[in-house]
Amino acid sequence: MSENSRKRLADRGIDVDRMKYIGSDKLILTNEDYCHVRVVCPNQAKRRSFLLSVLNEEDKTEDKNVMHSANFFSGDKKFMNNRDLKFNPQDFKRRKLDLKSFGYVCVSEITPKTADASCQTDFEDSNEKKLLQTTKKLNEVRNSLHNLKRKFHRQEKKVSDLKDVVVEKQDEVVTECEEILNDLLGRIEVLKEDRLNDAEFIKDLEAKIRQLEHQQLLYSNPRIIESMKHGRYTLEAKLLLVKLKEYNISDENCAKVIKDVFSLAGIVANSLPSATTSC
Repeated sequence: MSENSRKRLADRGIDVDRMKYIGSDKLILTNEDYCHVRVVCPNQAKRRSFLLSVLNEEDKTEDKNVMHSANFFSGDKKFMNNRDLKFNPQDFKRRKLDLKSFGYVCVSEITPKTADASCQTDFEDSNEKKLLQTTKKLNEVRNSLHNLKRKFHRQEKKVSDLKDVVVEKQDEVVTECEEILNDLLGRIEVLKEDRLNDAEFIKDLEAKIRQLEHQQLLYSNPRIIESMKHGRYTLEAKLLLVKLKEYNISDENCAKVIKDVFSLAGIVANSLPSATTSC
């Protein structure tokens, strides 16, 4: 876990061994950064020195007016209490670390701000807020898509299991298929509206939906005969064509005769042969 925390801090431009910030942008520590600092610095005194050094305040390590030990220890304890009490850990980690709670006062905060400095601070705060909001929304979208995929795979497995008992429980299969279809269709519409849909994933969903609709039609109407399966006419359909030709029925009339006879018997075929269909 220590190596993972070192890597995460290095990604933020913090050299753990030298206790220096080597990034080019202004360092804005987050609560998540401090969680990793707690891992690589197991005691409070070292964490205090680490923060001051990273903030380029190593010369103030012994300054009692800057991040005094007692204030730092109190802030460290308060940080852990806040972390444990938060209902949304991810939201807590993204928040900016409250250095004032550790007793730290930056020199720039003591010096009166000029108009340019004030505008720059407002600009940085605004950008930071937008970044946090965008990151939060992106994570929510990713979680939503991940949950959708997981739910789809669970539902797909459930449908596969139901196929084994479909003969005995046709009504249950039809109801389940309708619920799954409505759920998937609704979620697809949400993805399309938010422009966050994955084209490949949606294409696969729509293919599954067409398959479910076809199965639903078959299960809800037992009088439908599958004369074609997997793009090929069944053996029974081919034998029927042979019989009709034995009775001198022409190729162009075979489909009409089959349709009329099935209609009188209250039966519908899922596909009828054309005049060019070969037996």
